[in-house]
Amino acid sequence: MARAIYNNQVPPLRLGFSPFVNTPLLQALRLAYEELFPSCEIQLSSGDTAHTLHRLGHGGLDCAILPLPVDRDLWTVIQVAQSSLVLCMRADDPLAARAQIDLHEAAPRIKIFRDPELHSAAHSRLSEMFAEAGIPLKLANSAATPTDMQWMVKEGYGLALIDQLSSLEPGLITRPIAGTDWTADTAFVTSKESAHIALPLLEKFLRENGLTPKRKRPRPERVRPQQLKLIG
Repeated sequence: MARAIYNNQVPPLRLGFSPFVNTPLLQALRLAYEELFPSCEIQLSSGDTAHTLHRLGHGGLDCAILPLPVDRDLWTVIQVAQSSLVLCMRADDPLAARAQIDLHEAAPRIKIFRDPELHSAAHSRLSEMFAEAGIPLKLANSAATPTDMQWMVKEGYGLALIDQLSSLEPGLITRPIAGTDWTADTAFVTSKESAHIALPLLEKFLRENGLTPKRKRPRPERVRPQQLKLIG
């Protein structure tokens, strides 16, 4: 591996990702990859989870960052991040005045979800979570991307559950759900037959460290030489 890096022979890493993966996680992976493999290229490909897994299985991608759950019997899955699910609403919604939202009160208005066909396992898990809370899941509107979900919320089609780290469109806010520990979990996924030279070291790094979005460090103030006073 070291010889391949030195000779600039590491092939581009073809990375797929779901639109429901927060971009700071992609940035964190890029920074980690640059530290492990300086000057080695990453090629990105966005797509829904089902399509991305299909491409992984047929060798069109080397790896992917995807929302969980993903079948661990079929794929190598390393969880790299976890954050709370929160309720997304319009800023002028009556519920916006509250610090936390009661799930049973808000449930009839939660009508916007990810399209079940794009990640059936995730929708099944969400249905189980609603059932465990004693609430039927009512799928009135389905969206292919987080942008579509937020547009539907803004237009008054209902409320939506989103990752608390998601960037919000103007006019929207989020509120935590009281009494729940629901989370959005993200994983680094590879095919069990994947042979990209960088993957063993990258997987080892992710198992040990996960992915934590790094905030940009403030630039240090420029040090200016002080003018010394002349002593008469």
